[in-house]
Amino acid sequence: MFKYLEYCASDKMGDIIKEDLDRHFAYLKECYQYAKEYSHDKSTWNSAKLIRNDGIPIAIEANRVMEGIEPTEEILTKRPDKYFYTGHAEERVLWKALDMGFTDFKNSTMFCPWYACHTCARTILGFGVGRIIGHQSPMDWDGEIARKGDGRMEWLPSIEAAWNMFRKRGVDFRYLIGKIGGVENLHAGRIFYP
Repeated sequence: MFKYLEYCASDKMGDIIKEDLDRHFAYLKECYQYAKEYSHDKSTWNSAKLIRNDGIPIAIEANRVMEGIEPTEEILTKRPDKYFYTGHAEERVLWKALDMGFTDFKNSTMFCPWYACHTCARTILGFGVGRIIGHQSPMDWDGEIARKGDGRMEWLPSIEAAWNMFRKRGVDFRYLIGKIGGVENLHAGRIFYP
């Protein structure tokens, strides 16, 4: 059974019906599949999908090296350099949607299994996205395997700052709880089965 975490959501949760949960589950599963196929990142696969609130899909993107830059092994594995060259899925999907002519971000929902760092949160807020839905499992994985001293960014403080920004701006953000099934995900260098 799927449900949403409520501890991090805004006051605008509203009623969630089973059809919404099923559809949200499917969008997150699609994000996991897309990330596995298209992410350049050698440590963590992630993708984001933007949907109009009437259900029309707009765009999907993965965390990848920016266009025009060769995703070399050095760029993909050397920290902190990889952070300079790799665009996060949340940013990339918004810029892609804008390039496609989409501008009604307020009336859209972003689905992204693992969101958002403080930088992506600023981008999401700048574009005015009305709602964000993620998956709780990657949040748990990050807390379980976060390390310091090896050049990895410590993501949890950045995510906490993002949540605070979303709360202050009244953005509806949630995480789906439950096993997705049928997909695998690379997170902090380890394969998981969400």
